[in-house]
Amino acid sequence: PLPIPLAMAAVTGVKRRSFSPHASHSFDCACGNMECKDPTHQGRGLECAKCRRSDRDEKTQLPCASSDKSACDAAVTAGEAVPITCFDPTRNPPRVAKSSRQVVVLMRHGDRSPIPQKIGRLDMSAQAPAWESLMPSSAEQAIMDQVAVQRSQEAGSNSYSVFVGTRPWGQLTSAGFAQCQRVGEELRRRYPAASIRAFSTDFPRTIQSAASVLVGFGAPGAAVAVRAPREETLL
Repeated sequence: PLPIPLAMAAVTGVKRRSFSPHASHSFDCACGNMECKDPTHQGRGLECAKCRRSDRDEKTQLPCASSDKSACDAAVTAGEAVPITCFDPTRNPPRVAKSSRQVVVLMRHGDRSPIPQKIGRLDMSAQAPAWESLMPSSAEQAIMDQVAVQRSQEAGSNSYSVFVGTRPWGQLTSAGFAQCQRVGEELRRRYPAASIRAFSTDFPRTIQSAASVLVGFGAPGAAVAVRAPREETLL
């Protein structure tokens, strides 16, 4: 038999909690009775009534995932913009290693407009003005244009050119610019003393996304490297 850990309570037999759950969790029974011990009720003072995690689960130190999701769902229903990046805290991003030597971030482009204006019988050409209004502002475009693009001199053509799109189709939106800029800001927060290099496929939306990350990271002089199609390894 396994020895009883010293952290176990001798009277109740329940492991003592050495931390405090995040305030977004609710350990009160849904019936309203703070002393409720009915095992058929959610909460019961032992489980979060929203995410169902035990109050002794160390993950309850983080914000309640259920409440975050509910907030996002409510915002979407109300038509509000919900900024989501690969470093959204509700997605449980990886912890920063204490002695990182190199970090590789593989990501897609930011928010974009539809690539073709016609899909089968669906013709979206009448929506072009609406999508054009979602493109980056002249100020945002100027910020991205400050980032140099280094293209390979190798010969070849983009075999995926059908997916490039012509403005406003298949282009990075203003929301996409902001998303990628936040990724760069988060990378700088996580790795304040690091340098950065960026590589992109040969699409305007992916090049602009990489440029936006560099802008957020605050890397003056950094460029986006674009390989020739015959050298491409990112597709």
